Amino acid sequence: MNFGMRGIPRMLLTAALCLPLLAGCAASLEEGLPSRGEPEVNSQWNTSLEISPETSAEPPSEEPAEEPSSPEEESSLPAPILPTPQPTPLPGDIPGEMPQGPVDLPTDPQPAYFTFHLVITDSRGDPIPEAYVTAGLISGMADEEGLFTFHTMEAAFPLHVVAEGYVPFYEELSPQDGETLTVVLEQGSALRELINEAPLRPYTFHNDELNKTVDALFAELFLPGMDTYDKVKACYDWLVKNTVYKRPGHTGSGHWDCALQVFQDNKGTCDCYSSAFAAMMRRIGLESYVVEGITSANSGGMTGHVWTVMVLDGKTYVFDPQVEDAIANRTSSKEIEYVRFGLPEPNGKYKYNGRSRARQMEKFDLFLEENGYFE
Repeated sequence: MNFGMRGIPRMLLTAALCLPLLAGCAASLEEGLPSRGEPEVNSQWNTSLEISPETSAEPPSEEPAEEPSSPEEESSLPAPILPTPQPTPLPGDIPGEMPQGPVDLPTDPQPAYFTFHLVITDSRGDPIPEAYVTAGLISGMADEEGLFTFHTMEAAFPLHVVAEGYVPFYEELSPQDGETLTVVLEQGSALRELINEAPLRPYTFHNDELNKTVDALFAELFLPGMDTYDKVKACYDWLVKNTVYKRPGHTGSGHWDCALQVFQDNKGTCDCYSSAFAAMMRRIGLESYVVEGITSANSGGMTGHVWTVMVLDGKTYVFDPQVEDAIANRTSSKEIEYVRFGLPEPNGKYKYNGRSRARQMEKFDLFLEENGYFE
């Protein structure tokens, strides 16, 4: 009896100690068993399962997916490691894959070519028919109404307009596509009158060969009925059309040696072109000088140069056959445009530097006295 009474407390103590263990086992056993209620039918497969790179994809189980537990019923097991989401590749990131849909290609805001219209008129607004026009690399003649239409790849270009009896027009232009420009030319009779009214003092060279050469050339160029202006223009034309720019310059000791080289060999530099023109002008009797200085260069800035100056009614005018030749050679027709024919000084457009012109003219006068005489 006493044995039994003593054993009861021990049994109670043992039971109390085992109850938590039994409860934990029961809970674990219950999780592995199906629920006691009616099973919920689910015909959709569970597609929320992520397949990590370390595991292979398996076909979905035919058993219905378990209902997700509430946050209070989350398992204490560690969460599975999911793969890091990658950005969606662009079409250009996949070799050989072309983007779908229309593609916006870059476009040039400028047209493939520019169209311009020129209207050539005189100072009264009357059209000048058949005016010769050069715009960039395109040349042609205006029609009877003075209209000249052309197409070019250049947005900006040098414009040359020449019409018989009118002062040449030269300008750098940047018009808008399709724009109509009106160029007004003034009559060039002023230069003709100045040359025809100039007093003539023919010059004779100390070099007989040069005298004969120039006289023979005059006999070829001068036609009956020509006035002095026509003769000057004929000499200018001959130099531009028959002389080739070639270095080195003359090997002689003065201007007349350089001029003779042009007449005989048809080549030379700017000083030879200018000396030859001055020789012909002096032989006609017009007061002309060879001067040197600086002028504008094609590539920009200034460059050393030699040209001819003619004095008419107390004013100086530039005649530059060498640069005129270079301008004509840049056109497809090779026509003379008279851009540098009788330019009045001072002339800021072409920047002929005349600061030392007086000294240069005095130097040339001394050369004339030593190398010839006036009739």
